[in-house]
Amino acid sequence: MISTILMICLVVIIVVIMVTLILSEPLPDETPYAAIFARNESGNFTLAHMAGDPLKEGAYRIYVDTIHGLVDETANFTGLDNGIWSAGETLTYNGTERLERVVITAISGGTEVILAEMGSKGGSGVITPTETTTPTTTPTTTPTETETPTDPPDVNFTANPTEGNAPLAVQFTDLSTGNVTAWTWDFGDGNTSTDRNPSYIYESPGNYTISLTATNTGGSNTETKIDYIQVTEKPFIDYVVEDNVFVYGTTLSIGQGTGQGSATVIGPGATVVITGGLESKDIGGGGIGIAVSNIYIDGDVNISSGSAGLGSADEPGAIYINGDLTLLGGGRVIYGNVYVAGDCHLKGVTLHGNASIDGDLTLGEDNNFENSVYIDYTGEFSHPSMNQATLDKFASQTTVPGFTMLDLEIPPVKSSGWYTEKGYAPSELPLTDGVKIFASSYSSTSWIDPASNVIIIAYAGDITITAGGIEVTGIFFAPNGKVTFDGKSLEGVVIARDGLYVTGGGTKVTFKNIEEYITDPEDYPF
Repeated sequence: MISTILMICLVVIIVVIMVTLILSEPLPDETPYAAIFARNESGNFTLAHMAGDPLKEGAYRIYVDTIHGLVDETANFTGLDNGIWSAGETLTYNGTERLERVVITAISGGTEVILAEMGSKGGSGVITPTETTTPTTTPTTTPTETETPTDPPDVNFTANPTEGNAPLAVQFTDLSTGNVTAWTWDFGDGNTSTDRNPSYIYESPGNYTISLTATNTGGSNTETKIDYIQVTEKPFIDYVVEDNVFVYGTTLSIGQGTGQGSATVIGPGATVVITGGLESKDIGGGGIGIAVSNIYIDGDVNISSGSAGLGSADEPGAIYINGDLTLLGGGRVIYGNVYVAGDCHLKGVTLHGNASIDGDLTLGEDNNFENSVYIDYTGEFSHPSMNQATLDKFASQTTVPGFTMLDLEIPPVKSSGWYTEKGYAPSELPLTDGVKIFASSYSSTSWIDPASNVIIIAYAGDITITAGGIEVTGIFFAPNGKVTFDGKSLEGVVIARDGLYVTGGGTKVTFKNIEEYITDPEDYPF
């Protein structure tokens, strides 16, 4: 009896062990799904996981198709906290390769399958898994045969976001079923796409009706969503606050060729918008120049004297020139990526960022390009004798990335009663700490002590502050005129239709966000 009991126990133990082993076997790997969004801005290439399955570190690879061939650059895409790339998280490329195409693969069942594939130029792009082939450097898998459909697809799609201020970047994601083989998107503004999951930027405000037509061997179906994308106009004050707008107007003139050396405009993280061009007389002297992160110039830039530079060394961003760019002279340093919607002529320039030239590129002598800098152009390329390593930095392209100028409409002033209620005074008051002035125009020409946190509104004319070594901080708003300053330092925000003129040499102009002076948005003076 004891032997029988022991035998039964032994059998039970063996069965339990076998069941445990069977149940503990890992499930077969499944190919994940993920919508990946690529963006190349200010020299930083990023991959954003928009939707789909989380991707565990080590279970995917990122290949970069460079001018040297296909390279595994997974280790140079960083940004994860817990080793899992989930929806909403972004990887940033920290490598040195010049990107041409990016291929993301998932490691599934011991093989690699393509998860996403996109170009790296043109700002953004996205593709989600429609292929089961792999890069030429890895094994391939055999596609699973599918039954030929007899019915057209069931069409559905989503978008993220569906509303926001212009320009609005929208990622569309196909959710159709039924072995779809072709997609046709209508974005509602006359533009279309045949990508499965396209990204699109709406430049103008409005409501847009979106249609997707999906096709398989059984036919086509269309899904239409009326007024699905709603794009609004961003308020001017939002640009000032969120984009750190520092100076906005037709002209930024610093030094005006006084012979005393240029003034310095400083603003890491700040934005300067010049709605006209930029000439030698505006920035012709020595000194640092316009040392802000982002510069928009709606016109030609032609600087042939002096050495004042453009861009912030502390926080480089982008310089957008809606015209020709001509930089001649000695030792001029440019920080940030440069986008030119015209021809470009450089001589004696040190360039610390990439450049995209939608026109001819002409190089003179004494230019210096950082090791990681590359320049694309669409027109003719003229240059002096250069070594091959330098020539490799230049590439002729059919198209180069474009940009949208910040073409904002300066808002009007509020009612005179509003300013009276808020404690604004007429222009007769001298500048003192905390003074608030609302007048047709304003002029201060006598010597005063430093004046902090002032607000000057000239609703019909100019603001003029010329008093030798004066130091002033605050907000200066001239919607129908200009701001002229001759003093030791000016700090704050300048919004003036006809621009900012710093007439003295050696003046320091420094950006401070409007929120530094006004904490309650209800108190914004325009």
